[in-house]
Amino acid sequence: MEIQLIKQTDEKLLPEHAAIVRAYLLGAIDGATDADKRAWRLFLSALASAGSGEVFNLDVTYSRQAWFHKLHFKIIGAFFESQQSFDKLDQFRNWLKIGAGFVNWVDDTPIPKSISYTECSELEMREFHGKCVEFLRTQHAQSFLWPAVTPKIAEQCVESLLLPFEEF
Repeated sequence: MEIQLIKQTDEKLLPEHAAIVRAYLLGAIDGATDADKRAWRLFLSALASAGSGEVFNLDVTYSRQAWFHKLHFKIIGAFFESQQSFDKLDQFRNWLKIGAGFVNWVDDTPIPKSISYTECSELEMREFHGKCVEFLRTQHAQSFLWPAVTPKIAEQCVESLLLPFEEF
């Protein structure tokens, strides 16, 4: 995710406020390594010495959480095993990505995006997962996955598959 910051004012903090901000930004938040700590301090120094109107661009990435990735695949596996429409897991996953809107459009054709660690951030993965669950709860998805059952039974199937994972 890219964030653009613009320094809004040249107004200086009162010394007592500056001490609180400094203590927080150098105590509660800090670099993971010595090099990261130096880079963080250089960034904060650049912010402090910048003039009004100066622009900073940040490229922020969130580390992927392996446990969440695995949880997502457990849920997908449970749905794949119980559904009646797909023979191949990769087809089911692509259908789910399209249904959740996790696609790039090329000439009016949806191309499913990758959820690999290198191409999908933690925030994107969590958003994608939430949209998958929303999509699976739609009558459209349920009637496609379980065409031989009533809508009520299909809905109950979805909820029973999601129930073990609800706390996450």
